Amino acid sequence: MIMHLVHPRKLIFVREQVTQRYQIWRVFTSFFLASTGGISYVIELVTLYLLAEQLESGPFAGRSADFAWQLILVGIAIIIVTLPVKTPVFTHPFLVTLTCFSSLLASQGTLISLFGILYVPVIYTPFIMVGMDLLLYGAAAAIQDIVGFVVGYLWWWTMWAPVLGGRPVFQLFGRAPDWLRSLVE
Repeated sequence: MIMHLVHPRKLIFVREQVTQRYQIWRVFTSFFLASTGGISYVIELVTLYLLAEQLESGPFAGRSADFAWQLILVGIAIIIVTLPVKTPVFTHPFLVTLTCFSSLLASQGTLISLFGILYVPVIYTPFIMVGMDLLLYGAAAAIQDIVGFVVGYLWWWTMWAPVLGGRPVFQLFGRAPDWLRSLVE
């Protein structure tokens, strides 16, 4: 897309193209396309990589298949939740989901630096992302961020947060199926 080899319309998620013409690649490519373009796209991809690496080496250490499976479930959730607003690109909601999830798993009181100037608790990072996108790109971008925030929170709550002192609600669904486990591990 950056080199203009393929037109973006061939890669974005269009429900009818996926369900009626079986252009399945659109499901995957829409998670890695530029929603804003320029240097911000590069920053989004680097941040996605860093967050995924941090999660895989931290809470998912030794469980790469479970991490991959939960990312698949998160991707499906993002697609389903964005169907009413017809979002064609899922990169930013996916980034906000990973940010929200990792901030909920972070130790209480952990601080993050914003531009090396201001330090804020990491738990506020998703809210800051929503606010920045609202100011810079408008309500449509903020709605996509809110989708990512909701999916990230639900991911944490259903797979990680203990309910009434017990296990998380859907913890068993977070375990990768054998076919994926054999591919990844």
